[in-house]
Amino acid sequence: MEKGSVLILTIITVLIMSIMITGLLTIGSTEIRTAQNYQLKKKSFYHAVQGLETVIEQVRNAEDPASIQVNKLTSPPLESDGTRKNYYTGNMASGVSTVTRFEEITPPQLVGISLGTEAGFIPVMYRVPIVAEVAAGSKSPACTEIEAGIYALMKNY
Repeated sequence: MEKGSVLILTIITVLIMSIMITGLLTIGSTEIRTAQNYQLKKKSFYHAVQGLETVIEQVRNAEDPASIQVNKLTSPPLESDGTRKNYYTGNMASGVSTVTRFEEITPPQLVGISLGTEAGFIPVMYRVPIVAEVAAGSKSPACTEIEAGIYALMKNY
């Protein structure tokens, strides 16, 4: 072996090891970010379901459910887990909207219940679009959009 060839082999070995370590660190940090994004998306979904349950309760208790609208908060409060959660009625493309009645669908009668004209109630279906956003730190928020149909009995005026 020539003089100095061991030095060159050592430098090449260190270079190869450095590249391998950098690759492993990159893979590790990518896995962490992927897990954080998955967690935010999951929280967003469950927050949308929570918002849907809140709106369903409002539909059950409202005289005119078509007037129900949940507005987007400009600055949602910081939760104990470090996230900011927000939900509203509407969709991500057009923004906030109200609960609307399905006009093109005739709701089925409830099984075992006769709703004659003298009962004073009619079956109605409402379309409820919900968007939930969950943000943590400086990351862009995770969003979930849910659209549900709510079957209700309304007074026949």
